[in-house]
Amino acid sequence: MKSNNIRISAAILAGGQNTRMSGFNKALSRIGDKSIIDMMMSVIAQLFDDIIIIANKPEDYYNRFSANIQKDIISE
Repeated sequence: MKSNNIRISAAILAGGQNTRMSGFNKALSRIGDKSIIDMMMSVIAQLFDDIIIIANKPEDYYNRFSANIQKDIISE
């Protein structure tokens, strides 16, 4: 639940090498008609004031979300 007095942030770590998915971005995998990260964002947005997505390829997320999107500094 969002608080009126304290701002709380959440971070989604969407980095990694995706080796078990043959290089495919797991966060963008679909379950039914929504991607995994879409489902996460719809829940997290109700609970936190700010959301940060940390990803190897931040460009995959820029046009999808209004979250603060940052490049993962650990690429391996």
